Amino acid sequence: ARPDKYCHPPETESRVVMLLWRWKIWLEGTLIFGMLEPWEKVLISAFFGILLTLVFTATFKYLPRELIALHRRVVYYLYGE
Repeated sequence: ARPDKYCHPPETESRVVMLLWRWKIWLEGTLIFGMLEPWEKVLISAFFGILLTLVFTATFKYLPRELIALHRRVVYYLYGE
């Protein structure tokens, strides 16, 4: 089977477009996305997108509050205040 237009590099002089295309091809080759059907790629991408959203939300919304509470406990146990 001959590769389709999807595998050929884009016909542009833009370094950014070429960098993004190379990154996409590397990612698909490394993470087996090249062997998946389009609907499977969408499903996996949506799952990891939701997972990353939850992780970033927890990191930026809840982690600072937890670190402040942890700091108070450490000060209490170390200095008795």
